Amino acid sequence: MIGIHAMTGAFLFGLVVPTGPVAAALVDRTEEFLVNLLLPVFYIHAGMRFNAQVLWSPDLPQNKWPAGWKPLPHEGFYLVLIIALASACKVLTGLLVSFFFSTPVSEGLTLGFLLSIRGPVEIMLLGVGYEKQILSAKVYNVLLLGVLVVTAIASPAALFTHRPPRRHVAYKRRNLQRSKPDGELRMVACVHTNRNVPSIISLLEISNPTKRSPIFVYALHLIELSGRASAMLIVHNPIQTKPGGHHHRRAGASRGGGGGGGGQQQSEQIITAFENYEQHAGGISIQPLTAVSPYSSMHEDICSIAEDRHAALIVLPFHKAHTVGGDLETINPGIQSVNQKVLAHAPCSVAILVDRGLGAGAGAAKYAGSRHAAHNVAVLFFGGPDDREALAYAWRMAEHPGVMLTVVRFLPGADAAGAQYSASPLSGARSSDASAPMAAAAAAVAEEDVERLLDDEFVNEFRLKNVGAETVVYAEKVVNNSEETVGAIRSMETIHDLYVVGRGHGRATPLTAGLAEWSECAELGPIGDLLASSDFKATASVLVVQQYIVHGFAGGASEQPAAPDSPRQSVLQYLSKANHRASRPAAAVDAGWNGAGYRS
Repeated sequence: MIGIHAMTGAFLFGLVVPTGPVAAALVDRTEEFLVNLLLPVFYIHAGMRFNAQVLWSPDLPQNKWPAGWKPLPHEGFYLVLIIALASACKVLTGLLVSFFFSTPVSEGLTLGFLLSIRGPVEIMLLGVGYEKQILSAKVYNVLLLGVLVVTAIASPAALFTHRPPRRHVAYKRRNLQRSKPDGELRMVACVHTNRNVPSIISLLEISNPTKRSPIFVYALHLIELSGRASAMLIVHNPIQTKPGGHHHRRAGASRGGGGGGGGQQQSEQIITAFENYEQHAGGISIQPLTAVSPYSSMHEDICSIAEDRHAALIVLPFHKAHTVGGDLETINPGIQSVNQKVLAHAPCSVAILVDRGLGAGAGAAKYAGSRHAAHNVAVLFFGGPDDREALAYAWRMAEHPGVMLTVVRFLPGADAAGAQYSASPLSGARSSDASAPMAAAAAAVAEEDVERLLDDEFVNEFRLKNVGAETVVYAEKVVNNSEETVGAIRSMETIHDLYVVGRGHGRATPLTAGLAEWSECAELGPIGDLLASSDFKATASVLVVQQYIVHGFAGGASEQPAAPDSPRQSVLQYLSKANHRASRPAAAVDAGWNGAGYRS
């Protein structure tokens, strides 16, 4: 109406929208409508303007050309040549940048192809130029066709050249079981809000950081990308002391830009809490980081940080929070999706912490050096790599003077063993054409035997190393089905305040058969979901552990060839000679707990 193009109104509207919750709400309400409806209509409108016949018609009649000039077969040849040269120059520039800065050639090619990609903004500008008669019909059609062709070539080329290198071979100890007992433990602790901090700090404290076995924590504050902010990763520098005892901190290297002031203020509070803990605790170092990204790709930031920093464990907060009434309520469903993706793509072991008041005992750290237990930790051991990883983590906790550790190993009874044998495919193979199923079943049985052997060796090692320890108790419980398993776990409801269990992914056992079908949160596994459910009346926190498994080695990560400095070979040789001596001291440990109802 006033002669201003519609683009001006959209531009001004974007300028006046404030950064923060208002922008995030506008994006959430309008993005689906704009992307799924209006954007396709815009592309259709631009395509309807395209006229291929104009490309083949000369701009000037034959008699209007200057003397000595002849019309080319296609007068848009020069425009096509310019477009091709411009795209080639961008690719060559990316290669030169990669050469001068010693980066991989694939990254330079990817950068050049990404610079060549055109989107709706370029098409919109071409439309404005055509409407204002700045561009002729032929120029408009040639440029529009060039945008289409270049984007069609550059997009798959960028995907083809962008191949992130797999750096998993750079370090082998990507789980707790393979970590050195007297070595440094690297951990990525993720937090979404301030309420996640106390439980994470309490978990770090009972993880027993010492000068002999320190813990290096990458405290990662995860912020959802909203509004016009762009994804970024901020590495905060350690605090510096000014004259007079005042402390200040400044942000270090960052990737991207943007972010709201509210998220920055919350990051400051979270970082301050971790730094205060670092100053008063011993044997622990904390590197604060802040990552701003959408929930759809947040797991990539977590996995990249864990891989680049050679972490052995990622600790994730559960997507449900503890309420005053004792129940768990969902805070953000997007966090559950992030946890599931991290479990699927993590380069190391992963632990999900279900907080039910573990952070309320943060002052329990003052019990260090006291013989009175501040935390009663229980490990429910059913077998498998995840349970061995859970026991390895709890083993580290057991060295803390304020932790009382109880390990309960569930063993299958006669009925469970019979049910497991009857369910084996070997029992149903009667004809010669079943050779393939029989071979697969034999391999499965052999793998199960290997896992059982690994479980026995690791448990025996744990028992031998903790004989005589007053704060460590080992017990066994024989059950035949999932009902007896649930009953045995319920008998421990009011005893412990932290359960450490394995996720048990990819492992079927008669002791937990049917529990997975009733699980509400598959990322916790059947036992973890049972402990975190509202049916479980205890208010104990739960730590669900998944061990990183190296593909290509039988038995998971623990089946890698032992490194020269790994104690695994010596432990296996020692246990093979000492297994016949393990039952007598273990029985002495169990005897003190026959009256507690754990042994049956």
